[in-house]
Amino acid sequence: MEGSEGRTSEPSQPPYGSVKWYEDFFKLLERIHIDKVDAAFLKIHNIAVGNEYKLVSGLRFLDLVDEDGNATEKMATLRVVGNEFTKNLEKIVRDAYAVLVSKIDFEKALPSDLVNCLITDYHMARSTATRGAKIFVFLAQKSEIPISQALADMRKPELEVTRKRKVKKEKIRKKKEAEEFEEELEEKKGMHKIAWGNDILIYLREGDKKMAEKAKVLIDLYIRDLEGSES
Repeated sequence: MEGSEGRTSEPSQPPYGSVKWYEDFFKLLERIHIDKVDAAFLKIHNIAVGNEYKLVSGLRFLDLVDEDGNATEKMATLRVVGNEFTKNLEKIVRDAYAVLVSKIDFEKALPSDLVNCLITDYHMARSTATRGAKIFVFLAQKSEIPISQALADMRKPELEVTRKRKVKKEKIRKKKEAEEFEEELEEKKGMHKIAWGNDILIYLREGDKKMAEKAKVLIDLYIRDLEGSES
């Protein structure tokens, strides 16, 4: 992989697509040791499904994988946690986006400054440059590179969508739990409950003396087995 000098003269195309792909990848990197990233690996972990090649290309731009998808030494530097992780990621981002870093003051920049630089210096189409700018903002925030509020605000609509999705998922989960509880209650209609704290919970058909007698026989057998194992 070329260094930052090679990118300055003829930069390859930066990551574009969904920020979620990169969020998911970094979360996975926190959990497991990654040696190689290819389409099969990403499909297994349900990341960037249908767009695996775009994510692999983006990771290659960041110099986290080589041309064959093998993890680089830079990927290894992200296995740490805390301030060291942040510092290592910042260096990776600044090296990868060397042209962007040399031309823009991120603490004063507007979204248009970022998008225009990606179009002009990285030869990206307007639509991909806009998505690419959001990914850069995500990487800058994750590596704690200071950016303007205007740049940070680029991700607000996306974060709101994510929040709404989480709320929707939680509503679905609660609804499912309520339905399962109702089904459980329905199943227990006409049943007599015998409980003793959290240690004993038995349901017997209401008014069914024969079933109660069978239950008593089973309990007696269980007691005998316990007494036998203690002797």
